[in-house]
Amino acid sequence: MRQMDATSPATNPRNRPCPACAGEEATTLHHVHLPLPAGHPLERGLTEVECNHCGMVYVRPVGSDAAYEEYYARLSKYECAITSSGTGLHPHEAERFRMLAERLSRHVPDRDARILDVGCAAGGLLRALKSLGYQRSCGVDPSEACTRTVREELGLDAWSGFATAIPAAVGPVQALVLSHVLEHLTDPGSALDHLLDNLTTDGIVYIEVPDAERYADFIVSPFQDFNPEHINHFSPPTLGVLLARHGLAPVEQGRGVLDLLGGQRFPVIHVVARRQRPLFAGDPVRDPILGAKIREYIRESGRILEAIEAVVAPFVASREPLIVWGAGSLAVRLLACTGLDRANIVAFADSNPVNQGQTLVGIPILAPAALAGIEGTILVASTIHEDAIRKDIRARWKLPNPILGLREVVQMSKRETRWDE
Repeated sequence: MRQMDATSPATNPRNRPCPACAGEEATTLHHVHLPLPAGHPLERGLTEVECNHCGMVYVRPVGSDAAYEEYYARLSKYECAITSSGTGLHPHEAERFRMLAERLSRHVPDRDARILDVGCAAGGLLRALKSLGYQRSCGVDPSEACTRTVREELGLDAWSGFATAIPAAVGPVQALVLSHVLEHLTDPGSALDHLLDNLTTDGIVYIEVPDAERYADFIVSPFQDFNPEHINHFSPPTLGVLLARHGLAPVEQGRGVLDLLGGQRFPVIHVVARRQRPLFAGDPVRDPILGAKIREYIRESGRILEAIEAVVAPFVASREPLIVWGAGSLAVRLLACTGLDRANIVAFADSNPVNQGQTLVGIPILAPAALAGIEGTILVASTIHEDAIRKDIRARWKLPNPILGLREVVQMSKRETRWDE
């Protein structure tokens, strides 16, 4: 397997401090070079490291803030209701946002309070808050298409912007919501400091992030959580280190599992915090678990990639035409690590309009409607949405091509791993 993952005691160059404790020295856990679409603004080299001080796992180096701002503004997957979540219109997703809105209401009972959803996407949480009577809730998101949806469909205030550049029009808020935001930020501490300028003295901060200690327990595709978007991998202790350094103390915290679209289950940490005085000034307590759990995740993802490589190998050898359905994180990981890039790929297909018209490894990314008449087996490069894609290929797009899915391969590999253990 042409994979470039490694666990090494070597210390990385001093080019990005730990986002939790600001420590400079870290140990390399995993590296891969991803063939992103042409013109993609983010770094192609993805190196996951473990902080030698607090145990936080994060990516370094990363692209510039400007690169990430361009990515989320221009290539946001959250604009497309077909390929992503965020609207709150799907019943499954609506229930998730309803539960979050009710949790917030217990800490902010005043329905006239102003709640700011940072990274609001297409307004799923704001929709749920409005249904509970919060008419002054508002959102900020890098995508103008998302914020326009909030304004036009919900009649709520929403602005294009970033966590480190909140528009002045937002004004004071009684609650800040950062649900699945901090894992995306190059400097989450600076973002928190900036956002707290908008928070009233007695206001709350709600934070929800992926639970990196449990990645290995919820794998649906190899290295799904190691991607150019998720550059910070928090555990409860390392999230606590970040909050303490920026003057926040938890008043509620917990771990849970989100049931997402496509049947995916996703582990999360949530914290409700308030300002604390005096500010924390001690040395961080090292997380003794996260590094070991991430190493387990790397090993299991590697075994799954080996199983997928065995499926891809016959297409590489035969040069049979192949259409790869999906140009997202799984597709680029397969291109980097399984030899898929040596197969006779005649086209990529993707339902997200922001990907259509681009190229990946020099091959065009087409809309599904453009596949009519193109011969070749369709390799579905999405385990989460595989059932829906299979249905669309036959019922919606009327394509007769043979279909090859990977979800069963992933599931079988996971079962074999458990038997081996």
